[in-house]
Amino acid sequence: MRGEPEAQAPIPAPKPARVAKAKVRGIFLGGYVDETTKRQFKVLLAERGLTEQAALEEMLDDFFGKYGKHRIARRLSEVEG
Repeated sequence: MRGEPEAQAPIPAPKPARVAKAKVRGIFLGGYVDETTKRQFKVLLAERGLTEQAALEEMLDDFFGKYGKHRIARRLSEVEG
C-alpha cells in the first residue's frame, strides 16, 4: 500500500574477529606438499610422538645446521607447554 514504509531485511550481525593465542610469539610458516608427503609426515609424527610444531622446529634447526648457520629455531612448543 502507499504511504506505508517498506519492510527492510534485518542487518546480519558481524562475525566476531578471530583472536590469536596470546602465548604464541611467532609467525606462521608453511607450504604445500602432495598427499603422499603429507601422509608420510603424519605417520612419522605419530610414530615419534611429535606435534607438527615440534617437527617443524627440528627441521628448521637441521636445515640451518646443514648450511652452517646457528640452530636458533625457538622451541615454542616447549615454551608454551
